[in-house]
Amino acid sequence: MCNMKPVVVVEAERLIRDQLALSETATMLCYLGDVTADPQHYHRAWEVSARRSARSQRALAYFYFNKAKV
Repeated sequence: MCNMKPVVVVEAERLIRDQLALSETATMLCYLGDVTADPQHYHRAWEVSARRSARSQRALAYFYFNKAKV
């Protein structure tokens, strides 16, 4: 089994990081968390949004729920 990321995922991550370099928003951080499967980005989105981003909390809940299933 190959551990390489698909080209589409690599390109999406690059585009999201480019946008974050321009303006760090909770939505873009959540997108980055979705692409990289790294909960750190959802936590950062929560902080950037002044603890108002429902999407970041929902994504964290899904992440930890699915992690517990494994």
